[in-house]
Amino acid sequence: MQLSFSRLLSLGLAAAMLAGCGALTPAARLRQADGLSARSVAGLEEGFNLIYGAAFARADANGDLNVDEFEAGPFIDVRDFRQADDDRNARLSEKEFRAWATRGWLFGLFAQDQKTFVRQQRRTLLGHFQKLDTDRSGLLAPAELADAALLAARIRLDLKGIKTAVQVDSIDELDLKQADKTGDGQLSQGEFEDFILSAWARRINPPRQPAAN
Repeated sequence: MQLSFSRLLSLGLAAAMLAGCGALTPAARLRQADGLSARSVAGLEEGFNLIYGAAFARADANGDLNVDEFEAGPFIDVRDFRQADDDRNARLSEKEFRAWATRGWLFGLFAQDQKTFVRQQRRTLLGHFQKLDTDRSGLLAPAELADAALLAARIRLDLKGIKTAVQVDSIDELDLKQADKTGDGQLSQGEFEDFILSAWARRINPPRQPAAN
């Protein structure tokens, strides 16, 4: 049976599209599926690393790049610590710590890997942004970022795997200036997302005060 030229062309285009989909990176497939911009995905992926890096740094009290059972105490129960310690050396590397932190709950059925984090926080932070954007301008003015508004928005991050929860309920003048990359005195959705991710990380691992002499 002979195929017409138009039919062959259609089949060729379909094959090319399928081949192209197979060549996409995971991040590209995520953008394609969820309609996210490259910048949005990249920013949220960076935020994922920033937040879990901050959690590990907070737990690693002595800065030796490992978390022992004593350091893990506030974050991971003893029984869970032993399960997280894959190589059984009585210490958690950042890889082991992060694997446990993102495992989720109910036997790990809801693990929060990077892709899940991006999808979840994109929806969550968009919802917060829209709630704060009371004049529907697509930008957040300083008045819309008042402490009362942020407190009411409950911009909270809960890392269940390591018993850590933080909330952003204020933004000072310096924070706003640093977050405002365009210098227009307001925050776009992307600027808002970057600010919140950074603020969560700072609250998870606040700067340590130098020891008194």
